[in-house]
Amino acid sequence: MATVLHLSKHSIAAILMATAGILPFSGHAFSQEEADPQPGVEVDALPLSGPALLLYRNAELAITDGNPGKAVSDLTEAVRQRPDCAKLRAALVSALRKGGRDGEATAAAGAAASDDRLPADGRQRLQAMAAGAELRDGASVDACQIEVQPGAPAVAERPVAVPGPAGPPASTEAASAVAETDPAYEAADAAYRAYARADYQGAVADAERAVALAPDNGDYQTLLANARAALKRSEAKPPPPDPAFGAASVAYAALRDNDLDKALSAARRAASLAPSNRAYQLLLIDVLNRSGRRDEALAAVDRTIARFGADRALLSQRGVLHQEAGDQALAKADFARALTLPGRTPSEADLRLDLATTAMALDAPQEAYQALQPLGDSRNAAVWLLRGRALTATENYTAAATALQQAAALSQTDRQRADITVARLDLIDAESGERSARAAFGAAEQDGSLSALSATDTAYLAARLGDRSIAYDAFAEAYGAGQLGDRQLIDAAYAARRDYQNDAAIAWLKQVIDAADAGRLQLSPEELYGLRRQVSDITRRWGANIGLFYGSSGIGDGYLTPPASAGRTMQLGTEFYWRPEAFGYRDGRTVDFFIRQFTTLYDSLDGAIGASTMQGAAGVRVKPFTNLNVIVEAAQYFKIGRDSRDDFLLRAAISGGFNNDLMPWKDQWWSGQYYAEAGSYLVSGENFWDANASLGRSYRLGGDGGRLVVTPFVGVSADFDNLDANTFALGAGPGVNVRYWFRETKYQAPMSHLDFNVQYRARLGGDDRARGWFATLNLAL
Repeated sequence: MATVLHLSKHSIAAILMATAGILPFSGHAFSQEEADPQPGVEVDALPLSGPALLLYRNAELAITDGNPGKAVSDLTEAVRQRPDCAKLRAALVSALRKGGRDGEATAAAGAAASDDRLPADGRQRLQAMAAGAELRDGASVDACQIEVQPGAPAVAERPVAVPGPAGPPASTEAASAVAETDPAYEAADAAYRAYARADYQGAVADAERAVALAPDNGDYQTLLANARAALKRSEAKPPPPDPAFGAASVAYAALRDNDLDKALSAARRAASLAPSNRAYQLLLIDVLNRSGRRDEALAAVDRTIARFGADRALLSQRGVLHQEAGDQALAKADFARALTLPGRTPSEADLRLDLATTAMALDAPQEAYQALQPLGDSRNAAVWLLRGRALTATENYTAAATALQQAAALSQTDRQRADITVARLDLIDAESGERSARAAFGAAEQDGSLSALSATDTAYLAARLGDRSIAYDAFAEAYGAGQLGDRQLIDAAYAARRDYQNDAAIAWLKQVIDAADAGRLQLSPEELYGLRRQVSDITRRWGANIGLFYGSSGIGDGYLTPPASAGRTMQLGTEFYWRPEAFGYRDGRTVDFFIRQFTTLYDSLDGAIGASTMQGAAGVRVKPFTNLNVIVEAAQYFKIGRDSRDDFLLRAAISGGFNNDLMPWKDQWWSGQYYAEAGSYLVSGENFWDANASLGRSYRLGGDGGRLVVTPFVGVSADFDNLDANTFALGAGPGVNVRYWFRETKYQAPMSHLDFNVQYRARLGGDDRARGWFATLNLAL
């Protein structure tokens, strides 16, 4: 229970003056010689006492009890009462940081560092705190010390007796009986008021009057000494300003105003003028990082470490920079090394969380879990959240659920609770599958559990769980709010493609390509080409294939030519196709309507050739899967020449391989491909299948941008036709393919190529038609 104070007006005034530092709360009288400062000696700052001291003590208890919010509240009021006390200002900065309010802490430290009411050494220490340093236990930032009588409480817990003109009253009742019209008291009260408004001449005059009226009152003597000292300080010629300190002060002020250009210029000047001042180097690193100059910030950290040596603060800062640059391995190494060094800035818990986060990013969940183990039964929700994620990744689902439950019990903010919900969704996904996780995601969206997530976070979560509609909508919202970086636009474009929003996907991909072209985004040549290929695929609305084929069984894709005769033939095939904009391309699935013609130009068995063999066909071709190149086709074959036929074909094909596209970032590479199809003519009853595969080494030749590729290869082919006398044929042998790519733009990879392919095959089995030369000349538009 709090003690109720019964104080006379005189006692209250004494306490208030002690609060301001005018009286040191001592009962003895100072001599004039003791009170006056000696020439050339700087007078100590006013002592911390009274209500401000009580608030400071309460804040200490609040920090011990794990309640930084109350500590901040108490210290804010203490600073309001004693803005001249750097100890209080530093304590407030530390409390803000303990409460996770780093931005407010930096602003408070920067404001204090430029406050002329604080002594120079206190301002310099606070400037260092603004740059990221922390106040160590027992360290003081100025002479604003706690001054109380030995053995006495910091703040009076019982009635205070203030000596009067005739000496100490006999009792507390006597103290209460001091006349409120006592001239000495009134003079002292006037001195206090003058001191509070910085009228030090007035304070001296009134204090001298109080001492003259009550020469035996030690408190009035102290009041006079402090007033004279303050007057002397105010009249002293200030030392010439430190240009580095001035530049740093400008940088802090500019940061508060969010003027990063001005802050960067001033921080560079401060660091240059005082290269041995570690705080200024930390300030420069901070401003470079905020300005998005990550490479310069990393270089500045390296220079600072080389000059001052590695410590936790510098290694942690460098680790964060590596993290932001996407180099998780270097970040992890810095965090791990920082943990081996002494010091309390940043805290071990923060370092271990950073280390565990990078371990998770490197797909090392067991290392992440071990990094958090020394924190034991932590009261930090973030620790348990990361433990839950690590345990999920190691498939320890029961322990993961328990950890996330503990995280939820300790959570304090909506954002923490949303992050825990996300981790639970990932746990459901790992344990029960994407469908269950997607259902739980929908429920969380409905009940508001994820409302604290940003649109960008929601987009990535939805994409991960396969909810393509929410993913696209969230990416679109984030884009509209200006929250997406250039690299995030790549993910947004793929999300748009998955939701069949082709126009948005194309627009975002083009914006990414522009950013790479302008140097704002660093993409590898392979990444950039892949984006251009995506634009080509999504924007294609038509195409054509014109081919000339020689052999007894084709070596190109069979979809253009019907099965050949048993002899050697040369055929000309032409196809034009149309891909509807509305539904022709849906996340890699395609629908093409086509029309074809085939004409036999040569037949070694003296079969029909020329216009009489012209065969027509029209139909639809569908690719039903996004990531599997399977084609199904239905076509009506109709007579054009007298030696053609009317029939209906059903056909299915599959193809694939590796490195068969142009690779402009390489001079040579291995490539391989395979193709297989099967079909049936419903009227004639002809059934067939054919397949081929090849492996080769591709060489990109110079000239014209290196779009000519030569590929020597070895291939094997087989075919079957139920109407042939010998139904099966198998052959293999060496060949060469020459391909020229063209029709490309800044945004589109080459959409067309001219292809010449020649191969000699030896018969491996079946009919003799597998032996001999085979060739194709094909133009794909």
